[in-house]
Amino acid sequence: MGEPPNTPDAKALNSIIQRIEKGVGALNEEVVELQKRAAMGGVAGLLAHEINNILTPVLSYARLAQRKDAGPETIEQALRETVEGIGRTTEIAAAILSLGSSGGTDQGTRSNVREVVRQSVAALGRDLSRDGISCQIRVPPDLEAAIAPTSLQQVLVNLLQNARLAMLDSGGGGSIEIDCSTWNTGRLRLAVADNGPGIDAKTRERIFEPFVRGGQNTPGTGLGLTVCRELLEAVGGTIHAEASASGGAKFVIELASAAEAASPHRAA
Repeated sequence: MGEPPNTPDAKALNSIIQRIEKGVGALNEEVVELQKRAAMGGVAGLLAHEINNILTPVLSYARLAQRKDAGPETIEQALRETVEGIGRTTEIAAAILSLGSSGGTDQGTRSNVREVVRQSVAALGRDLSRDGISCQIRVPPDLEAAIAPTSLQQVLVNLLQNARLAMLDSGGGGSIEIDCSTWNTGRLRLAVADNGPGIDAKTRERIFEPFVRGGQNTPGTGLGLTVCRELLEAVGGTIHAEASASGGAKFVIELASAAEAASPHRAA
């Protein structure tokens, strides 16, 4: 009988598996980082347009205030417009910088949900009312989730971008509602719903799979929602899609509250 073929022993196999797992983990981190950059790229055009809309009237009032015949009321209005414009521009810049900063998925990290929601809306770089879209935020001020703020913001920016584009694609106008409440023994339930064209039931079942898009004309790579799911699952959270009461799309996020995550009685 001939010699048996050479086969790797258990130690060698384990080493190979560990290298593969390490490589997959590194690739997942790279995908998350690339998606974050893509999200920033997606808002760049809106940001430039919005900044222009803010600064144009500020410049006009400043020029009026420079005129020799400018009265106190004109000067006061120019100052008011300047202060408001700078405030809005600063808010947008802070939100964009927050989105671009490196976050983590440390389960011990706390996020004030209402503040992150506010920053996520600002990070769109576009006042939604300019597109005829209203945005209702119903989030209590004291709710804290066990997730890094940048991770939660990335998820929300993606959902808000998708909702806006879906409504624009169907003719423009509409509404987005963001609600958050305590649910199921201390866990948080955060919902983002719109009254756009919605997502059919068959697509909803696969919407978080790589390269699946919510609509035929939806731009992007089809990885945004996949990354959202990964970010949430990394901290024990979940996300699912359903039809909203208005017939549009609704995404429901469930996360541990910061208090639940810190509880010594939390189940392992």
